[in-house]
Amino acid sequence: MENLSEQEQSVIKEAQEAILKNLSTLNDAERANMYSKFQAIKYKKLDFFDAFSKGIPFRSSAFYNPNENAIYCINDEMSNNFNIHTLIHEMIHGITTDFSNSKSITGISKSNILKNEEDTIICINENIAINEGFTEFFTTKFLDKNLTKSYPHFVDIVKYLSEMCGYKNLKQLYFNNDLQGIKELIKTNYHLPDTNLVETLFQQMEYSYNNSVNKLFLQTNKYQFAICYKTLLQMEIIRQKAINPNVVFTKQYVIDFFSKYKNYFISKERDEIVNNLSDNITLINNHLNYTKLENEKINNLTVGIINACLSNNQKLKDFYKKHLDSNFINILYKLNSGWGIMKNDNHFAPAEIIDKYLTLLHNKDEKISLSNFNNEQKYEIILNAMTIKDGYKHFYAKDLINFVNNGLDEYKFFLNRDAMEYIYLNVKNINDDIKSQEDFDRVYQQVKLDCGYALELQQKEKEEQTL
Repeated sequence: MENLSEQEQSVIKEAQEAILKNLSTLNDAERANMYSKFQAIKYKKLDFFDAFSKGIPFRSSAFYNPNENAIYCINDEMSNNFNIHTLIHEMIHGITTDFSNSKSITGISKSNILKNEEDTIICINENIAINEGFTEFFTTKFLDKNLTKSYPHFVDIVKYLSEMCGYKNLKQLYFNNDLQGIKELIKTNYHLPDTNLVETLFQQMEYSYNNSVNKLFLQTNKYQFAICYKTLLQMEIIRQKAINPNVVFTKQYVIDFFSKYKNYFISKERDEIVNNLSDNITLINNHLNYTKLENEKINNLTVGIINACLSNNQKLKDFYKKHLDSNFINILYKLNSGWGIMKNDNHFAPAEIIDKYLTLLHNKDEKISLSNFNNEQKYEIILNAMTIKDGYKHFYAKDLINFVNNGLDEYKFFLNRDAMEYIYLNVKNINDDIKSQEDFDRVYQQVKLDCGYALELQQKEKEEQTL
């Protein structure tokens, strides 16, 4: 243990004992394996400024590096990061890393690195969000704590899954890196026909994880987490209907369902999400159809599209444009889930790839046609596109206005000022009832009323930045 005080070494032993005590349900061989992993983990401290210079996110207090099999605690004078809570979380990452197969498999998350002929490296990270949710969930359980500031929304979701599937069952599968087993267990206990809705939930969590840690998307948190809660609610509706076909879902049912777990760190934010879901419960109840996710096929398509966009290969672009079909939305989710792209020494941000992908879907002087999609699909497509700067420019103003008026979640958190003005300028061109300036002013004011809060917020922030 490098440069660690006796007190810090004592905290490590305490954390190890807490984990082993809570893994008593594992068999002797599994416990022995966990103990040997404990013994191999190295512990290091990293200066705050060194961490920042290495590109480690500002809010990080510690991290596990599988390449070194080491836990780094960031030395911050403002807080004690070398504490039992942080160590247990990072230790769980360490002991769930599968070294027999690949160092890129930790818990139920996986990272693959692919390289093409043009020296483009594509880093594919999958299931990081649900993995962090499980890791922090078990951390709080091992410490007999209920609240946590770390990944609170994801921990909430895991709590619901645990209640339905059984804590011991999930623990056994998680500590054996059995992702497919977890999906099957959830499918069975929620009475789902297959694992597609579970995979949708995990993918949406991945999307919200990536964008919520990016400062550019702080205002969109509520939407991003809302889609996860909405999918969880759909799973609960299916479960309840399987138990009692005559059950009636009301606003109060939704509120009561999401009130099972209290976490004051996110209570206000989650209350807004839940209120919105409860107001739209009839609509949600009537839209329980979901697209089958063929992950391997979608992964291959996404990698191919990234290569086509980066290489600007028109033949490849034309090929993938013809073969997107129903995978259009799923690929958007994948691109929004933090797949890193690097070419030589240059880094291509996911937002840049998403913009190139959206451009691929329409001719230069036209917009993306959403005529073949239902309202639910249109909503998902536009919202995914809105996570990037000027994403609204890929759509016709009419689709954006319908999206604003009929969305299931609060649009005010992700539509920026430029998008609002784009809608305003096109109001008179999309409404057949507008035959005079008076008609235009009336419709303009209605849209302005619908979207006004977003404009006021954006303007206030702009003025504060100017001051």
